[in-house]
Amino acid sequence: MSRQYMKYNPAFLTDEELIQSFVARNVDFKILLNIVRENTADSNQHVLVVGQRGSGKTTLLLRVAAEIRKDPELSKLWYPLVFSEESYEVTSIGEFWLEAVHRLAIQLKDDNWQRTYDELKKEKDDKRLQMRTLAQILDLADTEGKRIMLVVENLNMLLGEQCNDSDGWALRHTLLNEPRIMMIASATRRFDEIENHDKAMFELFKIHELRPLSDDECREIWLNITGEEPKDDRIRPIQILTGGSPRLLTIISSFAGKMSFRQLMTDLIRLVDDHTEYFKSHLDALAPVERKVYLAMLDLWNESPARKIADAARLDVNKTSALLNRLAERGAVITKIREKTKLYYVAERMYNIYFLMRKHGDSSSRIKAVVDFMVSFYYPEDLLKIVRNIASEACQKDLEYCDDHFSAYEAILKVLPEGMRKKMIENTPKYFFKHPNMTASLKQLVETTSSFEHPFDTALSLIDEADKKLKEGNYTDDDIKNIRNGFEELLTKGPNLLYLWLLYGSIMEAFKQYEVAEKAYLKAIEIKPEEILFKNVLLNLLLKTNRADDAVKFAEDSTKELPDNAELLNGIAWDFYKSNNSILIVKALAYINEAVTIDSNDTGSQHTLACILCKLNRGKEALVPAKKWIENNDRVEKKIDDTIELATGLAAVGCAKEALEMITESPHANLYEPLICGLRMYLGEDVTTAVEIREIGKDVVKRIKAYDLKPQKLS
Repeated sequence: MSRQYMKYNPAFLTDEELIQSFVARNVDFKILLNIVRENTADSNQHVLVVGQRGSGKTTLLLRVAAEIRKDPELSKLWYPLVFSEESYEVTSIGEFWLEAVHRLAIQLKDDNWQRTYDELKKEKDDKRLQMRTLAQILDLADTEGKRIMLVVENLNMLLGEQCNDSDGWALRHTLLNEPRIMMIASATRRFDEIENHDKAMFELFKIHELRPLSDDECREIWLNITGEEPKDDRIRPIQILTGGSPRLLTIISSFAGKMSFRQLMTDLIRLVDDHTEYFKSHLDALAPVERKVYLAMLDLWNESPARKIADAARLDVNKTSALLNRLAERGAVITKIREKTKLYYVAERMYNIYFLMRKHGDSSSRIKAVVDFMVSFYYPEDLLKIVRNIASEACQKDLEYCDDHFSAYEAILKVLPEGMRKKMIENTPKYFFKHPNMTASLKQLVETTSSFEHPFDTALSLIDEADKKLKEGNYTDDDIKNIRNGFEELLTKGPNLLYLWLLYGSIMEAFKQYEVAEKAYLKAIEIKPEEILFKNVLLNLLLKTNRADDAVKFAEDSTKELPDNAELLNGIAWDFYKSNNSILIVKALAYINEAVTIDSNDTGSQHTLACILCKLNRGKEALVPAKKWIENNDRVEKKIDDTIELATGLAAVGCAKEALEMITESPHANLYEPLICGLRMYLGEDVTTAVEIREIGKDVVKRIKAYDLKPQKLS
C-alpha cells in the first residue's frame, strides 16, 4: 500500500501521517531525541541540524516534535513550538519572540493568544517587544510546567541575513541562561555566526550534519512510497542520481514505482520536467549575475575551481569567487577541498542533469552517455525486453511482409477489392500496424477491420501479462497455468511458428517451469536445428538448473551437428565462462580458441577469449584479443556491458593501466567516462569529475575488487 507524501512541505501532514511516512533518518531521529531526553539540567544543549536542500531537515525536526507530543513521558516535560519553514518577517530579536507568540496562537488555536499576539504587534520598541513576548513564552512554560522546545528552520538565513549581530547576542543570552527554553534548529550549511569565535552563536549548538541516505534508507523510502520492495538493483543508481536526497527520492519513487530501471532512465527527463517548479525555484530566486555563475556550473557539471567557472561565465575570478561563496552560504552550491584546491559544484544534482539534457539534447549529451552506462552497469537486460526482441525477430523472420515498405503495402491495399483488402488486413499481425513509421492514411484504412488477431499479437499480450505477474511477485499456480494454456492454444494454430516456441519457453523459464521450458526449446530446435539462438537458450537453461553434465553433452552434440560454426562455438564458450565453474571455464577456452581459429576477424569471439583468459588469471595474454575488441567501434558503442565486463577482468588481473589506456584512446571513450573514472581511482589517481560519475566510479572499483579469480569447482 502506497503512502501519502508531500513534495516540498511535510508541515501539511498530520502527526500520524508524518510518523507513518518517516522511514529513513531513524538514526538521526534517535540521536536528537536522546539529546532532548537528557536536557534536564539548568542549561540546555541546543542542536543545529545541517543539511543541504531536500536532505530531510524539516521532516526530521517535525518528526521529533511529533514524538514529543505522542510520548507520554516527553509530553509531560516538553512543549514543541514549531516555527514555519520560512520566517521572512523576522528581522530583529523582538520580532523573533513575536513570531514565537504567533506560532503559539496558531498551534493552540486559542483566541486569547491571538489577541495577545495582535496587541504585541503594536509595540514599536524592539527591546520592549523582546521583553514582553519572551515573558509570555516563559509564562506558558511555568503554567504548563514544561520546557519550551523551539523548532526553528533556516537559522543561517535568520541570523546571517535577516537579523544583526546584537540580535544574535541577545538570543545567545536567553538560550544560555534560560533552562525553560531549548532550540533545535536547521541550516543548509555551516555559517559565520556559528563558525567564528567572535560571533554570538559560536559553540552554542551541537552540530548534527545530515549525510546522504544509505542504500538501505533509500530502499525503505521506495518501499514506503510504492508499497513494494524494489525487485532489481535500481536503488544504488537512483541514490547516485538523487544524491541520497529524501525529497528527490520521494519524487522519483512516486513517479517510477512500477517502471523498470531502463524505463525510468529513458523517462528521466519527463520526471524532472514534471517537477520543474521545484528544480527551478532556487534558480529563479538568484540575482542575474549569481544566476550566470550558477548556469556556468550547471554546464560544467564537474566539481570545478573558481577560475574554471569564471572562464565559463566570462567573469573576473575574484568576483566569481565571491559569488560562489555567497551561493554556498545559501546552500545552492557545495564546496570541497581536493589537493589544496577549493572545488565547487551545484547542490541540486538532478536539476543539473535536467539542465544538461535540456540544453544539449538527450540524444548526444554527456549525461545521456552516463545514464546509458548506468543502465548497463547496474541493471542487465530484463525479461520483457529480451522476450519482446524475440517477438520482433519472429515477426521479421516468420512473416515476410514485415520487411516490406509501408508505402508499398498501402499502395497494394488501396487497389484491392473490399473483401480482399479486409482479408489482407486481418492476416497481417497488428504488430506491423503499431510501427511508428505507419502513415496516417494507412492507419485510417485498417481502423475499420475486424478484431482478428495474429498469433504474435496474442503472444505479446501474454508476455505483458507474464511480465506484470513476475514484477508483482505474487502470482499463483493458476496464473502460470492460464499463461501456459494461452501459449499452447496459440501453438495449435501455428505449430511451426518456431519463435512462438521460443517465446513460450522464455516465459516458462521466467516462472521457473524448467521442464516445460526445456520441451519448448527442444521443439524450436527440432523445427530449425541450424538456428544457433535456440541452442544457446537451451544450453543456458541446463547451466542455470545445475545440469553441467547435460550441458557439456549438449555442447558436444551441437558442435558435431554443426561443425566449424564459429558463432555456435563462441556462444558455448561464453555460457561456460558465465557459469563461473572452473572445469567449464577450461572447456570454454578450448571452444573459444577453436572459434577464433575458424574466424579470427569476429571481435565478439575476441571479447570472449579475453574474458576467459582474465578469469584464468592470464591477463597479459588477454590484452591482445581485448585490443581487437576495443578497436571495433561498432561493438564498443553498442555493447557497453561487454566492455565493462572485460575492463573489470583486466583490472582484477593486474592490467588496469593497459585497460585504461585502451578505453581512453578509443573513439568512444566518451561513453565510458564512469568506467575510466573507476579505473583511474583503482590505480590510485586523483579524479576531478561530476559527483555522480565519481560515485559510479567507486562502484566500478568495488566490482573490480570483488572479481572472482577462483571459480567454483563442479561437484
